[in-house]
Amino acid sequence: MKQRLTIALGLYLLILLVGTADILRAYPHLPAQVAQHFNLQGQPDNWCSPAQYVALMATLWIMLPGFMLTVAMSIYYVPAKFVSLPHREYWLAPERKESTRRALGNRMAWLPTTMALFLVALNHDVIVANLSTPPRAPDNLGWIAGAFVAVTFAWTSETYWRFRRPSHMAADL
Repeated sequence: MKQRLTIALGLYLLILLVGTADILRAYPHLPAQVAQHFNLQGQPDNWCSPAQYVALMATLWIMLPGFMLTVAMSIYYVPAKFVSLPHREYWLAPERKESTRRALGNRMAWLPTTMALFLVALNHDVIVANLSTPPRAPDNLGWIAGAFVAVTFAWTSETYWRFRRPSHMAADL
C-alpha cells in the first residue's frame, strides 16, 4: 500500500472515530423521532427513529467513502482497460504506467476522506438540530455542502489538469 493512501486511510478512520463518538454522545438525548432531512427553509420534512438514523449514517459513512477507498487501492492492480482516464493510452503506456497509477491512486485516496469529513460534519449538524425544540436545520448546512462541492470541483479539475492531453499530442487534433 502506498504512503499517501495509508495516510488517507488513517485519516478516514480517524474521521469515522470522531463521528462515532459524536453519535454515541448524543444518542441518549435524541428525541423519539429524529428529523433526518430538512427542506430549503430549514424545516424537517423526513423523520425516523434514532436507531434508524444511526443505521443510515453508519451505512453512508462506511459504504460511500469505503467503496471509493477500495477503488483507490485497486487502481494499482486492475487492468488498464478498466481505468477511466483522459488519454488513457498515453498515460498507461508501459513507460508511464506505474507513475500514472501512483498519481491517480494518491488523488483518489483523498476524495473519500473528504466525503467522510463532509458526512460527519453534516451528521453533527443534524444531531444539533434534533437537540433543539422544534428541530431546525443549522444555518451552516449550506456552507458545509458548498465546501464539499468546492473541494470536489477542485479535486476533479486538478485531476483533469494533471492528466490533460500532452503538448506533443495537441497537433493530432
